[in-house]
Amino acid sequence: MLRVTDLHVRYGEMEAVRGVSFEVRAGEAVAILGANGAGKTTILKTVMGLVAPAAGSVALDGDPLGGATTAARARRGIAWVPEGRRLFPQLTVEENLRAGAHGRRDRDGVRRDLDRVLALFPVLQERSRQLAKTLSGGEQQMCAIGRALMRGPRLLLVDEASLGLAPILVGRVYATIGALVAEGLTMLLVEQNARQALGIVSRAYVLEAGRVVHAGTREALLADPAVRNAYLGGS
Repeated sequence: MLRVTDLHVRYGEMEAVRGVSFEVRAGEAVAILGANGAGKTTILKTVMGLVAPAAGSVALDGDPLGGATTAARARRGIAWVPEGRRLFPQLTVEENLRAGAHGRRDRDGVRRDLDRVLALFPVLQERSRQLAKTLSGGEQQMCAIGRALMRGPRLLLVDEASLGLAPILVGRVYATIGALVAEGLTMLLVEQNARQALGIVSRAYVLEAGRVVHAGTREALLADPAVRNAYLGGS
């Protein structure tokens, strides 16, 4: 479904992404792992059309996206859960969720997707009339994921879902992400928490300083001593 080829991204003189290539097949979940500053978020922003590459290509279903705008990519079925949640703090939970469906004209489909999101995240049903700014960090992350799901995406990009969350909340958030993966939603995850990500994806790429230094199946990476020592505490 998604193919990124020889991607280079620069911020001024700094090259943040250096010749990265990867693919995400329909129905699978893939992770991009690495420390803060490795270039992970820049890759997602490039896929979403928020950053223009200096070289390389991004293709969806074999069709190069080239100069397609972020809005055009969203219409093609790509949705993004950004790092830091980025909810509308003065809107209620339900208003934030409905904002994810902006531009959709299938009112019945929007209603079904809203019901589905509230079923996935029962706490959002309980908090539906609360302002987003009153939610806990974990609840805000659930709301951000739910808002992206309201687009009815074919490809979901998730940026640092565990960032800033207590371990018990990380487990809850990832349990729901895992359920979406089990349903067959195609997903590209960016994560520093390699252990959580490798628990649900089929394949992963490890970035260091903007380059892919390890790539393989979940099983192969979990068995790789270099990956275990650098990202899994050596266990």
